[in-house]
Amino acid sequence: MTNFLLIFFALVAAVAAGLVRALWRQRKPATPATLADWQSLTSRGPVLDTYAPLNRLFRQEDFAFLAAQPAARRELLRRLRRERWNVLRLYLKELRADFENVYRICRRLAVTSEEPGFAALITRHALRIQVLLLALHLCCWFRWTGSLEVQATNLVAAFSRFDLAVRAVAPALTLQASVSPERA
Repeated sequence: MTNFLLIFFALVAAVAAGLVRALWRQRKPATPATLADWQSLTSRGPVLDTYAPLNRLFRQEDFAFLAAQPAARRELLRRLRRERWNVLRLYLKELRADFENVYRICRRLAVTSEEPGFAALITRHALRIQVLLLALHLCCWFRWTGSLEVQATNLVAAFSRFDLAVRAVAPALTLQASVSPERA
């Protein structure tokens, strides 16, 4: 019972630390957006195409296929699983970097935005993505594969919705920023 409580409190502390870290990063004041920010945002490909492989890293079909092969050894399955964990960590690192870049640009756009709901929109999406990233990092840390595919799918879908929402609103915001008297 005490081991369970210890693990439970460690998990709660990790979640709390992750949320504090996410909120701490978001407290930095933003500066107005530039044309280069908009160009970097639109030059990227669709998020769904970039991170779709994340959803199928731990599909059981791959491991079952490998286990069914006559030459497959237990060590080979362990190695495949270990390599997939490493790939997942790299994907999460890249996804976090992409998200932080888009979010930074959105915060810059929000400074000059006349759109009343834009700041609330990006904050709502950012918190959802931060929570999903934290959940996937916990899965990596504890090596939980049970809900990993669902969590990864939810994260990629949330980031894709965020990206699409920003791309839909950002042209008008960028135009506002470029004709703003402070920028002249």
